[in-house]
Amino acid sequence: KTYILTEDEEYEQNFGVMNGTELSIYGNGNKISNNGSGITVHAGKTLNINNSAWTNFAKTSGKTNYGVVIENKGGTVKITDGIFSENTISASNNSSRGTAYAYGGSLYNSNGGTVNITNGTFSGNTVNASVNASRATAYAYGGGLYNNGGTVNITGGTFSRNTASASNSGSSSASYARGGGIFNTGTLS
Repeated sequence: KTYILTEDEEYEQNFGVMNGTELSIYGNGNKISNNGSGITVHAGKTLNINNSAWTNFAKTSGKTNYGVVIENKGGTVKITDGIFSENTISASNNSSRGTAYAYGGSLYNSNGGTVNITNGTFSGNTVNASVNASRATAYAYGGGLYNNGGTVNITGGTFSRNTASASNSGSSSASYARGGGIFNTGTLS
């Protein structure tokens, strides 16, 4: 399926889980926003994003949240001239021995997935995790992008003002925040 955005305006769109084998979005410089989830890409699927700005996406409820604009679970993502800004992931847990995970403010890549970024801009994206109970743990990784065991190739572009923050309260609780711009546990070039 192909989307070609032609009007000079802001689009509100929830693409959800990809149904076909390939999805292409040609933004013509337009802005796409949504106060909800973006696109989930599974193994064997390809997502192409061209010349578009993805902003103000948010996942702010729940104990576990990944990749608010793109969550790649083993597929292929190709981004050319894409802007990802002011996107937010928050997770919290108030249960004893509980965990909260906030991973990949704009993009989360896992399960051997491949992401190719050419001239991408990741700016002002945030991951925040918090716990408020004894022996609980909060994890906030990759304000702009978290590559968890996949491959990410970046050619040109910028990462700026992205943040990862985690907090805890309660006896023997802990919090970990890593990688404001990029957190990588896979292959990054």
